Parts: sequence; C-alpha cells; structure tokens
Amino acid sequence: MGLSFKTWGTPDHPALLMLHGLFGFGSDWEQLALALSPDYFCIAPDLPGHGRTDLNDFAKGDSFKNTSAALIALLEQLEIGEATLLGYSMGGRIACHTAVTHPKWFAGLILESASPGLKTAGEREERLKIDLARGKEIEGGVFQNFLEQWYQQPLFQSMQRQPGRLGEVIQDRLRQDPRKLARAVDIFSIGRQPNLSSPLSVLQMPVLLIVGELDEKYRHIASEIAALRRGKTAIRVMPDVGHNAHWEAPVAFTEAVKTFLQD
Repeated sequence: MGLSFKTWGTPDHPALLMLHGLFGFGSDWEQLALALSPDYFCIAPDLPGHGRTDLNDFAKGDSFKNTSAALIALLEQLEIGEATLLGYSMGGRIACHTAVTHPKWFAGLILESASPGLKTAGEREERLKIDLARGKEIEGGVFQNFLEQWYQQPLFQSMQRQPGRLGEVIQDRLRQDPRKLARAVDIFSIGRQPNLSSPLSVLQMPVLLIVGELDEKYRHIASEIAALRRGKTAIRVMPDVGHNAHWEAPVAFTEAVKTFLQD
C-alpha cells in the first residue's frame, strides 16, 4: 500500500510534504517545489486513486486512516523524522486527519481552502449522496465533459478568467483514470470524514490557513478554525483569487508558505 511520489531538493533540508486536491497529481506542486527546493526537501505524492497511485488497498476500511498511515510510511521510507504538512482542498482534509492522528511527525500544518469536516450527521449523509452521484457520472459519462462542468462551479469562477491556463488544467486531468477517480470521490468524500474541529483546535503545532479572498465559503471556514484554535494560528487571505489560490497566485502563495516555514 504505497504512494507514488516526486521529490525536489535534498533530504538534508527541512521537509515539506504536499498533498494535492481532488483530480490532481503530486506534480501540481511543481512550481512551488522548484521555488522552495534550494532550502527545503519537497515531497509530493499522488494520493490514492490519482496519478500512479492505486486505490484498492486504501479503500479497504477507513480510507483516511489508511492514507495517513501511508504518508507516515513514506516519511519513514525517506528517513525523515519531521516535516511540515501542506494540503489543498481534499488534500487539506487528508492533511488535517494526518496531523491530528500523527502529530509527532509534523512541525507545522498548512491548510489551503480546506475543511475540518461537516458538523452534523445529516450534512455528511447528504454530501455523501452527492459524491456517490458524482462518481457514477464520472464513470458512466464523458470525463472531459464532466471536468468542463466541474470547473464551471462558482467555487472555481475566478479560474475562468484565465481560459487558456484552465484548458491546460483540464487536458492535464484527462491523463487520470476516470474509474479510479470515481472511487476516490466516494472514499474521500467529506461525507465519510469525521469532523476534526475539536482535535484540530488543541493541536499544538503552528497552523497556517490560506484562503482566496473570493472564496467566501472557505474564508468563513478558516475563521471558524482560527476562532477555536488554542495554539499559534495565522490566516493568509490571497487577494482577488478564489478556491485554488496556489494556482491563481503562485508567487504570493509561495511567499506565504516560505514565511511560515521560516518562522
């Protein structure tokens, strides 16, 4: 039950473990990794069901628990005793789970546009129904059509201001296996994730919350997380961008991450 991964930099530098979002690849982090690699050892796995990482073993039982265990095994494989953990959207939810269940492995946590989980069983049940329907749509339809509609959501509206780059993202995502992604949408649904607000609130490591100014939903979530947190917490709002801040504002995002790592 291993993760395919890429690295940048040298292992004698402080480590940064980076988790991509839904439909993505570890290589989504390449621009950030190249900017940080002179001073940091950057590790970017393909999460289960994405890229070159299989899904079957991770789907047996608790997929969040299994993935967290695989991430720790990856750090052990690379002989890294401590890292900073960064996750975007779905990867942020996995990062949150991994940090609260394996805190001794991490010096800090960076969450970009990520939620600690839905608050009620009813909300989780309703969201799981939606994600199961999405999985069936991916598996039974034309994947390119699904992706084009996916990026038309209000959540990604600001990405549409760069249609050429967005088209490249969609073409890149077409390298994925839709059957694996359909299952990943299911097993990593926020409807299957426990609410982690309480353990996240007492997590002792420093936490950075990065959100786009135009992403009202996740700005509110970040404010809720910060209000509950007892430890060191910072919020960075990226001006004039939406949910995918690292894609829309890579320079500002890199600077925010670098400042947190240096602190």
